[in-house]
Amino acid sequence: MSSFQYMKDLNKHIPFYHIEDSKFKPYGKVINEYDFSELETYMDSLTIPQDQNVYVASVMKMEDTIIKNQLQEAFYGGMPIQIGYCNGPNSTLNGLEYHKSCEINIAITDMVLLVGKVQ
Repeated sequence: MSSFQYMKDLNKHIPFYHIEDSKFKPYGKVINEYDFSELETYMDSLTIPQDQNVYVASVMKMEDTIIKNQLQEAFYGGMPIQIGYCNGPNSTLNGLEYHKSCEINIAITDMVLLVGKVQ
């Protein structure tokens, strides 16, 4: 059984869409046109903690990359952006974020996003 199907089976009470499902389209899109290997290399150098989540909003080594400059220009009109990471097992939902602008999430491993529309 795939990770997606496993999570969907555990959460029958909420709509659960794969990013390639047409029902996911109103919530975002997959960006395939860029090379994220610089960020993947950095993330591969980290140890994933097994007992907690680690959130770092801004990492200079991740921000001093070609991909950061490309994303900054293509999606944010040249406005400064931060690149950070969230790492570790998560089994509790105790907060959600609200953004007035778009956010780009780069999945190095499988992840579940809870997303909604402003309206």
